Amino acid sequence: MMTRCIVVGIENSTHIKPVKVFLEELGLFNRNKKINRSGNLHQLYTTCKKIEELEGIPRNDVEIGYYEKEESDKSTLEGVVRGFLTNMGFGGNVEKLLEHLPKKWSVYPPMILLNSGTFDSDVWRGFFEDGGLKDEFFGYVLSSGVFPAGLTHIAVNKPIIEQDIMRRPFNILPVYGDFGPEPTEEMFDSPSEQDFEQAFWCSAVQNGIYQTWAPRYTMFSRGNIKEKKRVLEQCKDANKKCVFDLYAGIGYFTLSYLKNGATVFCWEINPWSIKGLIKSVSKNGYSYKLIRRQESLDHASYNKYDKDGVSVYIFHESNEYAMDRYSQIGKTLPLAHINLGLLPTSTPSWSITKALTRKSSTSTVIHVHENVHVEDFAQVGQKVADYFEGNVVAINKVKTFAPDIWHVVIDVSLD
Repeated sequence: MMTRCIVVGIENSTHIKPVKVFLEELGLFNRNKKINRSGNLHQLYTTCKKIEELEGIPRNDVEIGYYEKEESDKSTLEGVVRGFLTNMGFGGNVEKLLEHLPKKWSVYPPMILLNSGTFDSDVWRGFFEDGGLKDEFFGYVLSSGVFPAGLTHIAVNKPIIEQDIMRRPFNILPVYGDFGPEPTEEMFDSPSEQDFEQAFWCSAVQNGIYQTWAPRYTMFSRGNIKEKKRVLEQCKDANKKCVFDLYAGIGYFTLSYLKNGATVFCWEINPWSIKGLIKSVSKNGYSYKLIRRQESLDHASYNKYDKDGVSVYIFHESNEYAMDRYSQIGKTLPLAHINLGLLPTSTPSWSITKALTRKSSTSTVIHVHENVHVEDFAQVGQKVADYFEGNVVAINKVKTFAPDIWHVVIDVSLD
């Protein structure tokens, strides 16, 4: 059987790797076809059929074409699973199981993350309980060649609790592999170094930036890749200036500003997110200073760390102390950007941000993240502009959360 799939054409060979990594992370790279050259283009073959699946691809200069992909049983998850069930002599309803196979997935080495309603469904849970073949089944699937080599863990993703300000993934379901000790409330709130060491960590490389996190303790939003890319491309003026990131998480945007040459001051309350941020900052070659609530950063110590080459100051505390911290430094900084990356709304930090912008030696752009209905874009944009007494430069659509509800980033320029 033949299927019409997308082929990505790239002229500059240095752009091949980030695009290939992007496709592999989404499970969309056809590893059965080699990258080849046609005319002046390097061609990367995908398994996706719709252009929408490539949203966030890390290059603007790619060319999209199509090719006929031969679907052999050995190259598809359905074919591999069907073969396993046949070999074991399964006498149940094979088609019912196949209906609940994942159609796409995300790869975060060494883990593969599946959507809900697949191997966590009732039919698959019943199969694993009755047959006692769970480990054998997943070991077989991982070694089949359907997924990239080297993966050792499988989990099912379920949505985070939106009201949880710590943004903890309570609903991630480990399916296969050792994900470390079962989390406790104490491990969530006050982890020890041993807890960090025993936890399972996975990673991703997006836009050439390495990120890592512990999936049982912190979330990772793949959909933010589009905004990360925009920050890298449009915020190069941050070079040798300062950025305040009031909701750092594991470094979604902090790392992009660092790559643009900024000195970043960031705030985060989740200790697991901070550990992931520190690991990522170090892996990417930057020097950091961690400051806890009871610790100070005065004028003298800031000058010393700045002279020592510290690129990012990580405050383990609420961002409500951001203005106090800035005042204690005793120096007016060139605040090129302030990032407010909290959803569904970042309004709790607006007053803090307004105070910060009054003490800057350069013009500032504020990036306000909000969930907004499509009919309210103009109204919310005007509300933000009025509050900060600035001009809306752009309202950038990142991803949808529900019908007509968008995660947007409103850029407000203060001259």
